[in-house]
Amino acid sequence: MQRVLYAGVIIAVILQVMTGLAIWKPVQLAWLAGLLGGYPIARGIHLAIMFGIVAFVLVHVALVVIHPRTLKSMIVTVPAEIEQSR
Repeated sequence: MQRVLYAGVIIAVILQVMTGLAIWKPVQLAWLAGLLGGYPIARGIHLAIMFGIVAFVLVHVALVVIHPRTLKSMIVTVPAEIEQSR
């Protein structure tokens, strides 16, 4: 499940860049905007993906607040199990 979600985030970021380019330069990249369903649809997709990425980040920040020792183990590369036994 976790791998599927992280793969989904990577796909979401790629799609976010594509929709961002389509709404940034809709005339020069008309083929990309057309591929995404036109300017208004690309804009809606871009907004929806942005909300999803923000929710993903907020959940991760909340998890770090709930379990702060995991952040230290990620930064210092000390497993949390070893840290707890000290």
